Amino acid sequence: MNSKKSKSKIDDGFYPDLVDGACFCGYMGIPQLMNLGNAEIPSRLIPFSKAKSELKKGNTRGYVHFYEYDDKFSSIITDIDSHIEILRNFDGVLTPDCSLLTGQVNCLQATNTYFNRAVGFRLQKAGIPVICNIRWSDKKSYDYCFIGAPKESIVAISPYGTSNSYKEQDDFREGLIRMLEVLTPTDVIVHGSMPKRIFKNLENKTNFHCYLDWTKTVHLERGEHNGSRV
Repeated sequence: MNSKKSKSKIDDGFYPDLVDGACFCGYMGIPQLMNLGNAEIPSRLIPFSKAKSELKKGNTRGYVHFYEYDDKFSSIITDIDSHIEILRNFDGVLTPDCSLLTGQVNCLQATNTYFNRAVGFRLQKAGIPVICNIRWSDKKSYDYCFIGAPKESIVAISPYGTSNSYKEQDDFREGLIRMLEVLTPTDVIVHGSMPKRIFKNLENKTNFHCYLDWTKTVHLERGEHNGSRV
């Protein structure tokens, strides 16, 4: 009988290889991304679930993003090494958009912020240009959701799916204003759309770059729409 027991992720410290060599910030111990200055404004955004198929087609221009359901990209945390060789073919990667939900307990939201930065740090160590995706929920998340992101750099956000009501839009706008104050980003990548209720009077705070969602991008590339960026 094999006496060797398989270890769970609790036993091995929740993927410690992701943060080997990282610095940790704040009382939550969020990993700090390196400000390497090698990230650029993406030519387009590619969903993580489409990366393999786009690579096979030779369509590797652009940054891979994770604005999808969490279960579609959980393997980037649990088995990142199997994805690195694929991701390094693209121009760069946005850090995972792990869910932060209003009403969700802080420890889970902080954990998802931790993994956002941890994956980004591991990709940076592999030589892949990384743009930090910033995700927040309510005011309580402000204590940790901006930690670990380089200041005065390019960051990414997505109001996609969080702007179904005026209340959601107002909450997103409030978090966006706080993010701009804390991180003072040079540029902000916006996935989805830029509702006026959220972005009004903020245009002079930074350079916003808006990208269509994947379905509209594909239609555009097939010549069904005019222009790829808004």
